Amino acid sequence: MMRYAFDHGVNYVDTAHGYHRGNSEVVIGKALQDGYRSKVKIATKLPCHVVNSTADFDHCLDEQLKDYRLNKSIFIYCTI
Repeated sequence: MMRYAFDHGVNYVDTAHGYHRGNSEVVIGKALQDGYRSKVKIATKLPCHVVNSTADFDHCLDEQLKDYRLNKSIFIYCTI
């Protein structure tokens, strides 16, 4: 369903770690494989209740990026 939306003009996904018990990142990551990443911009939010330091921020973001199957150099927007 997500790829159908991307193929028909949807080019932005807003998500967060807490959506769907953390599974939204995995689902979105799978949908962005096979060349779809270049068609879509992503915004996410970090769980602020676990971010108390720069190290926490880096750890949380790294975990999210693993689920998305992305690297920091192509992530466009993150809020806490």
